[in-house]
Amino acid sequence: MKLGNCIQPWYEFQFDYHNQLRPCCYYAGHVEEIIFNISKSWNSKEFKEVREIIQKQDSSIQNGCSNCEYLKITGSNWKQAFDDDIPDNIKLKDDISKNRLNNFLLAKKEFIQKKINLNCLPVKIYINFGVKCNFKCTFCFQNIERENNDTRTISAEAIFREKNKLKVAQEIQLIGGEPLLLKECIKFIELLKTDDDFKNINLRITTNGSLLNRYLDKLSFFNFLNIELSMEAYGEELEKLRIGAKWNKLKDNIYQFQNYAKENGKNWSLHIPCNIMATTLKKNNLFNLTKWCIKNGIEIKFFKINGITKYDLENEDFFKNPKLIKKIGKKNLIRQFNETIELLEKYQKTNTKYNLLEIKKLSLEAVNKLSIKYKINNLKDNLKNDPLKIPKFIYSFILPKKIRYKIGEIRRGKK
Repeated sequence: MKLGNCIQPWYEFQFDYHNQLRPCCYYAGHVEEIIFNISKSWNSKEFKEVREIIQKQDSSIQNGCSNCEYLKITGSNWKQAFDDDIPDNIKLKDDISKNRLNNFLLAKKEFIQKKINLNCLPVKIYINFGVKCNFKCTFCFQNIERENNDTRTISAEAIFREKNKLKVAQEIQLIGGEPLLLKECIKFIELLKTDDDFKNINLRITTNGSLLNRYLDKLSFFNFLNIELSMEAYGEELEKLRIGAKWNKLKDNIYQFQNYAKENGKNWSLHIPCNIMATTLKKNNLFNLTKWCIKNGIEIKFFKINGITKYDLENEDFFKNPKLIKKIGKKNLIRQFNETIELLEKYQKTNTKYNLLEIKKLSLEAVNKLSIKYKINNLKDNLKNDPLKIPKFIYSFILPKKIRYKIGEIRRGKK
């Protein structure tokens, strides 16, 4: 993991319904609590501190970027955002596109220089409008807030007051809950449509897909639209994970989206972010979902579940709870990864297979934790760290004679 490859605090401005600002979804440190304000917060103390963490590149220091799950899987997000081809929506010849391109190039330059106080503005604006949703996914950490009737949201008008700074961004991402169910999110989309300068911004919507068909005409204002439609399994298995989802309905909505974009000459795209969890590796879900995506010309991207809730840890996050692998089956786990990677190599010419290879590696590390050898080595480490807590009859069979003698001396000294 190369911490210096992370572009986030030079690139993205994330704001959510808690009035919290962070550089990315994976940041685990102190977050700034603010009223939405790009001018004050882009070079705030909190953002500068995160840039300094990346600048120093010392992953041994415990901070909000330690053990970053994203960089573990991708290795870098430099290639993803700055070093790939310049995005199509900022290569256009109109004045606002030129401004976006100049800001993009300036952000890239200041990232390479690892500047702390920036002259560029955010390349990407990410806004989470709230938790309201029409699904109740078994693994969703927002369920607790919904059960507590959390109705917090962000004012669309308050965000739009900074429209001149929003215009310079290459991308705006909207998320929830279900963003197409949140009134302020819909109001914000309508506000964007009042200004033609937003026609060619890349609007990204992270959605469960259930309402997508209703909004195609309303979203037709945008020439560049990117839909992230989350799925973790295939067919009926997805319906068991995402309570309220109907597989056939989701498929129809995706087909309608694709046909509408084609018929109207839109630069629209749809991809599937798949968080790999225990259910993903049961009943051939990983392979079947990938095969269906490839058949329908849909890019699929892979991430690993990062369990937070008790439900996740008991039922889905086999990385933290390897005992779940017994229900999946070690051979089945390895077979599915191998067959899916082979499928991606053959049909999908992107870096997706490399992400899946990294997740396979982490999965095999979890498998290894079930082995007798791992358990013995783990026990040895515990003995060395705190031998007095381990019963004598256990360590006497495992540790070398010299170490057993030293433990005996410690025990006698304690008496």
